[in-house]
Amino acid sequence: MQTQKSVADNLRNRILAREAAIGVIGLGYVGLPLCVEFAREDFPVVGLDLDPGRVASVNRGDSYISDVAAADLRRLTAAGVPCRIMHPLLS
Repeated sequence: MQTQKSVADNLRNRILAREAAIGVIGLGYVGLPLCVEFAREDFPVVGLDLDPGRVASVNRGDSYISDVAAADLRRLTAAGVPCRIMHPLLS
């Protein structure tokens, strides 16, 4: 059984190695820029949103947030950063 310290050390090591997977719930004016910044730092990122239109826009590389350049989204989607639709029952 892992101790609290060993769990924290494991997480710290995974963050430093850029192996910790990041999930961002909500792709609005906070969530989408967070996804972009984590992906720029080479973290595996999954963005989740209830709005299929937002998810489709991100996956096409079309930005609907002024702080996120469409070119950045296209680079990330080309690199395999996925965005998914959250199931409505999870909200």
